[in-house]
Amino acid sequence: MMKRLSKAAFSQNSLTAPIVSTVVYLISVVRVVLNGNWPITSPDTAMFQHIGWMVFSGKRYYIDAWDPKPPLTLELATIIAYISNGDPHLQHTLSVVSTIVAGILLTYLISHITSEITGNQFAGLLSGIVFITFPVIHYSPVFGYEPKYFVFLFGLGSIYLSRKPKPILSGAAAVASAGMWQFAIIFPIISFGIISRQKSKELIFKYVFGATIITFFSLLPIYLQGGIVAMTVEVIIAPLYAGETQSFLYRLVKGVTHLKLMIPIALLGMAGVLLGFLDDIRERWWVVGLLLWFCIQIFILDYDGADDLFLGIILVSIGIGFVFEKLSTKYESERINSIVTAVVVCMLIWQVVTLGGVGVITNPYSYSGDNPDQAILESGIQQFAHLSGYTEYTIGGSPPGEQYNVKSRYGPDKIEELFFTSTIPSTCHYRLSGMELEWMTLTEQSFTEKKCGKLRVP
Repeated sequence: MMKRLSKAAFSQNSLTAPIVSTVVYLISVVRVVLNGNWPITSPDTAMFQHIGWMVFSGKRYYIDAWDPKPPLTLELATIIAYISNGDPHLQHTLSVVSTIVAGILLTYLISHITSEITGNQFAGLLSGIVFITFPVIHYSPVFGYEPKYFVFLFGLGSIYLSRKPKPILSGAAAVASAGMWQFAIIFPIISFGIISRQKSKELIFKYVFGATIITFFSLLPIYLQGGIVAMTVEVIIAPLYAGETQSFLYRLVKGVTHLKLMIPIALLGMAGVLLGFLDDIRERWWVVGLLLWFCIQIFILDYDGADDLFLGIILVSIGIGFVFEKLSTKYESERINSIVTAVVVCMLIWQVVTLGGVGVITNPYSYSGDNPDQAILESGIQQFAHLSGYTEYTIGGSPPGEQYNVKSRYGPDKIEELFFTSTIPSTCHYRLSGMELEWMTLTEQSFTEKKCGKLRVP
């Protein structure tokens, strides 16, 4: 049976990975709907959607709402708000659908790129399926608009397009990725590197042209609203002064709590990236480039929650494909196919049913506080976690009481309430994330400010 299943699933030009991902996403949505929890969102997704709605209602980016995300994240949320004509429930539904579509396309892209690199269709489909087994991937879109799906769809797409080469589209996709998340700057660097290696001035010119077009149109709305200074302060200056300061050990423990028994799969995938790189350094250098950047991001720059593992999960998926490629060339292919199919199917079913019994876990139906991921500490490692300085909250050094007291005094505690009730807050400081609180403390700002983004340097 497994032989027949593997032959059917991993046939040439198979769409198995995106089909499986579609089914898994639908299961995640249906389980929420059947439990009577629709609509459900989180502070971050509600904030993005709310800012999109506020701009639709005549407010301005970065001035009427403090947010450190680059402009394309907020602009895409605004487009969805316009399509929904300002109806928050329709906007939320469209946000869920668009994020799921981005996730399905990203699954296909991972599968397709791995197939092309390895020349092995089975390896490619395996990469796509492994990607969707992580609950943080298949469950997060249920909560609404999740920018990182678009970040990595554009980012990985820019690498794929630069290999073709399609320089205009590659440049546009690379800048779109960085325009949604600062740490996606690695994608323009890598895709430009791939284009540059082809030693064609015409290709380089076209790449720069595509990048310039997206840069112009993403900054134009900000400029027309008079928000360039505010954007610079919130997106560039504030993260530099009020970024994360947790230790390496703290971040390592956090990774253990998020991955749990999925750690062996993660290590195998990372090892696969290195093995694949050594097999073909000239063609696969960019995969190791992404791995090095992920290590810098996660251990030094940015690791707030489980979604920050996104790039690592992509690399693990590609790395598993590389590992399979090595095994299939050394051992009898059909037998390996059957064994791998059985393991992956079991892992997928388990991860969907348990929502992370052996991987990244999420509270299925509600978010409490601003950092729900902190509630997942296992008793076996909790003592070690506390010894390493890991506490059950991470909000930029401010105690939870301070954050919640500020919220109760100056606005509703829940961003979700603001969004679903179509409420415009009385202050531009209403998310009050850890970075925002720290930045306000450093620059001695008032929580009651109605307009954000004034140029201040600590």
